[in-house]
Amino acid sequence: VKGVIDHMAFSGKGLAGAVAKLKRQNIKYELRRLPEYGTWQLFFHDPNEAKVEIDFDKAEAAPA
Repeated sequence: VKGVIDHMAFSGKGLAGAVAKLKRQNIKYELRRLPEYGTWQLFFHDPNEAKVEIDFDKAEAAPA
């Protein structure tokens, strides 16, 4: 049963490392880049199915 919170958002550093870790753990994720600001947004679900968003600076390199 879902609660009233859609997702939790955090600021992060190390986009490439975060994506690599999710891949190693076989966790599905979605990566977006905000066109207006260039900010990277990384979305995935935690083990309790809560949606997590981590925002990364636009200066971070795109992950491989």
